Amino acid sequence: MPLVFLLAFLFMITPYQTVLGAGSSDLLKQGMSGSKVLQLQKDLKSLGFFNSSLTGYFGEATESAVISFQKKHKISPTGNAGTITLNRINTLLKRTNTSSQQSKSGIKIVIDAGHGGRDPGTSKGSVVEKEVNLDISKMLESYLENKNYDALMTRSRDISLYKLSSLRGPIEKRELDARVNIIGKSKARLFVSVHVNSLPKNPAMKGSIVFYNSKSSKSKALALSIQKELNNLKVNGKQRPRNSIRTANFYILKNSSIPGVLVETAFITNKEERKLLTQKSFREKIAKAIMNGIENSGLAK
Repeated sequence: MPLVFLLAFLFMITPYQTVLGAGSSDLLKQGMSGSKVLQLQKDLKSLGFFNSSLTGYFGEATESAVISFQKKHKISPTGNAGTITLNRINTLLKRTNTSSQQSKSGIKIVIDAGHGGRDPGTSKGSVVEKEVNLDISKMLESYLENKNYDALMTRSRDISLYKLSSLRGPIEKRELDARVNIIGKSKARLFVSVHVNSLPKNPAMKGSIVFYNSKSSKSKALALSIQKELNNLKVNGKQRPRNSIRTANFYILKNSSIPGVLVETAFITNKEERKLLTQKSFREKIAKAIMNGIENSGLAK
């Protein structure tokens, strides 16, 4: 049998389409986040396949929705949204443009998820700082991308960055230097470093605190704006403690060439706040407050 007829025959008897030709740039899969994932969730929701919150993060709920869609439309149920899946969605929604991503503003913002890899940061019980930092940072990335900012993560998974530094000496310093290098080369408008606070000597301490470099007026303006939004957060109907911005000699603040702040989102040493840090809804509130603070600061225009 000639090859062309054999191929045609195989396609006729195969019950599902395959994702041949789906380039890596077109593929959306579990673990990814951003405006493209958010748009996918919105589209699947419109088509009746996605019933969870629109987060912009490709987790199990999104994968399950994609599989359901693929089975319904006889596409190989991989759970990944490749070219064929995305094109079918666009066809059903009667789109002429197969690209679901909106044009970006061109304004870059760096999000630094503190710690990672061999450095867990502070921890207490099952709450580990590096994990909390990364989760909040991914949420912030998604929210910023949805606002058409170009969000750049210093790390998007649980890894160390010290190998990216050319410095010699302690790994801790090389880790911080690597983050400063990423920020410096980004040509971004500003950066936000996300952390969790710890104060064992005062376990009653609560709330968020934003730190900035006293030598940068733009960093101070950013800190004031983000602190205001974080101070206005309510949890379970109650107002969170209001804190003031503070100056600090942190390496990333002192050595970065663009305006930026370090946000201590909550106190892991406070029993109530430690519990909040385990809740997705609280992390989302923190991420949204930081995003609103960035927008209202006037530095991202």
